Amino acid sequence: MSDNSGNPVLVSANEYDPDSSELSCIEANDINELYEYHSLIKMYRDYPKDLFVPELLRKYASSESDLERIRLEYFELVKYEHDDLPFAADAELKRRVYTRQGETVAVKLAQDIHSILALAEGESDLSAVRNMISNAKSRKQSTTQTTAASGRLLPQVYEKCQCNSEIALLKDTVSSLQAGFLMLKQSLHVSDKLRTEQMNYVKGALQNIKIDIIECGNNIRRQAIGTEQSVRDISSSVLKRVTEIEDRVRVLDSFLDNENIVTISSLNVDTFYGRNDEAESCNTRSVDTVPNNPDMCFAEKNSRTPTEKPFIAQVEMRPQPFNEAMTPTNELITSPPQTGSSGKPIPVRISRRFDEAMIDDGYRAQRRRHIKHFCVLGYRKSVNVNTLYKYITEKGPTVSSLRIFPVRKSPNKVVIRLNLEDNCDANNVLEQNFWPRFVKCVPWKSRTELKRSRRCTENDPVCKTRHFNEEDAQRINVEEDRCFRHEYSNGDTFSMNRYEPLSTDII
Repeated sequence: MSDNSGNPVLVSANEYDPDSSELSCIEANDINELYEYHSLIKMYRDYPKDLFVPELLRKYASSESDLERIRLEYFELVKYEHDDLPFAADAELKRRVYTRQGETVAVKLAQDIHSILALAEGESDLSAVRNMISNAKSRKQSTTQTTAASGRLLPQVYEKCQCNSEIALLKDTVSSLQAGFLMLKQSLHVSDKLRTEQMNYVKGALQNIKIDIIECGNNIRRQAIGTEQSVRDISSSVLKRVTEIEDRVRVLDSFLDNENIVTISSLNVDTFYGRNDEAESCNTRSVDTVPNNPDMCFAEKNSRTPTEKPFIAQVEMRPQPFNEAMTPTNELITSPPQTGSSGKPIPVRISRRFDEAMIDDGYRAQRRRHIKHFCVLGYRKSVNVNTLYKYITEKGPTVSSLRIFPVRKSPNKVVIRLNLEDNCDANNVLEQNFWPRFVKCVPWKSRTELKRSRRCTENDPVCKTRHFNEEDAQRINVEEDRCFRHEYSNGDTFSMNRYEPLSTDII
């Protein structure tokens, strides 16, 4: 509050009377300051320190500028009101700044205000206020007259300039920023250096891996070449031995035929009695039923050359109650006289051991199956091979193998090679009602037939494709989309699994 001359006046709480007539001459700003002062005094008296600080922060919304203003004003008023204070009249308060540890600036300012109010009320010692006073050398101040409540004039202290402290604070801030910037640059330099080292290490590791891969590839290539060479050497050696054996057998066969000792091709060693109850007669070339006699085997009478007739009597014979195709196992066949130096015939005996077991009850002759090849067109690559195999088998034909080939021009289409046993049901697959409407089956063409078919003229529509012409292809493409779901929706034939993997072979 100030007097009529504009100087601030300190009014104690005991002397304050809101209904006093002296307030009529006081300005509105001074009244607000007076109300603020008495409200703080009332708050100090009503609340302890632990509750006064939060209440003061709530009232001023933790505004550091307002709290700093109140702290400076009340310290100046207390300093000039109490002359017995043990510090100079030009003493200044420390500037409260924010630190990483401890309380905030607003809390520190509120605590300082509580200590100043306690000193004004005479309830505090000077130790708390002494810690707030700055030890720095103060500047010269210009003073004016201040009127106290008692009517005496006191020097009024103008608000001092804090330029030096602000400059020092700015210098400290700039220094800290420079230090942080230098640390950041140093960390970036270290990170760049570390990244360069890591990249060099990775490059070296990749180079070593590349060298190892190249070396492994060279080793594999050398091993493959060595293996091929070994296989080639083994094949050549085996082929050489086989050729030598064939030459020796051919020479021996020619020698035996030329010397008229025995004809190798005339010995039917696979028609021993006991292998089959039906045997071909040597004379009639018809199938005759021969009783089971383990001591007998088939031998063909050589009656083609007239030179053998004089020597038939020299063959040792037993009584033979069976067919003439039977000869005893101890039959002695002599050859005609040789033109060599000895002039005597060389006897040839064809016999077998009597202690051999001739029980062939479990014997099963191995027969070679005849296979017919067919080509099935019209299916997609998602065809279920197992279901297709089951479907064909249920229709009658016996499936030997089933193989799928992709079509290069139509990746979604496949060509199925169907191998069936040559029986009465094999040709049923060529019928139109055997397959769905969009499927076509034709005989499989061998390479020779394919080469022969390619020699035909270009004007012949049959030779345009391997298995079907353009009209068949268009008909299959149109009917496939129209009949695919209709054919397999009711489960009449078999279901096509769209997600079944492409199987290469089923046997």
